[in-house]
Amino acid sequence: MQKEKVDINNRYMSEEEIRKDLLPYKSYFACMENTFDFKNISSVCDVGCATGHLLYFIKDKYNIDIKGYEYFDYHKKSEYFKIKNDIVIYDIRDKLSENTKKYDIVNCSEVGEHIEKEYADVLIENAKLLSNKYIIFTWSSHGGENERHCDPNHQHLNPLKRDAYIKLMQKHNLKQNIELTNKFLNESIKHKQFYPWWRESFIIWEI
Repeated sequence: MQKEKVDINNRYMSEEEIRKDLLPYKSYFACMENTFDFKNISSVCDVGCATGHLLYFIKDKYNIDIKGYEYFDYHKKSEYFKIKNDIVIYDIRDKLSENTKKYDIVNCSEVGEHIEKEYADVLIENAKLLSNKYIIFTWSSHGGENERHCDPNHQHLNPLKRDAYIKLMQKHNLKQNIELTNKFLNESIKHKQFYPWWRESFIIWEI
C-alpha cells in the first residue's frame, strides 16, 4: 500500500513561487536550443513547469507541440502565465496512464527533491511514460531536515547526493548522455542569468 502523501500546500506561498523573472528560463531555453537540433524536435514536455516560462520561449520560436505539468494552479492564474491552454494541473506523484502522449524531450528540473522518497519512483516512471527518448533531470542535494537553515519551509522532502541520484535513475534503466549533458553545461556558462544551482545535478538521460 502506497504511503499517504505529504500535504505540501502550506509549504509554498504563491507570492514566492510565481516566477516573475523570465531571463533564467530564457537562458535555459538558449542552452537547450544549442544542445538539441530543434529541426528534429517536434514536442517538449516540462514536468513541474511552474509559471511556464521555459515552454513559452520554446513555443514562441518553434511553435511545436508543448505540454506542462504543474501542481499549483496559482501559476496558471498568474498574470505572468502566457501558455494557459498547454498546462495540466496534476500531482505528479500519481501514476500517469500508460496511454499518455509522449514527447521528444521531457524536462524535469527542480522537482525530484520536492517529492517524498516513497514517490520518487513514480516521478521517474512518469517521466519515462512521457518521453520518446530524452529526459532532463536536476535533483538538489540541499535542504531537507538536515539543512533547515536553507529550507525553512521544508520543501525539499528528498534531497539526494549526486551519487544517490545517479544510482536511482540507473535503477530505472536510464542512461546518461554525457556528450549532450556536457554540451548543455558548457553553453550555460555563457549565460549570466542561468541559475548556477541547476548545473550541480543537471544530466540529460536517455531511455
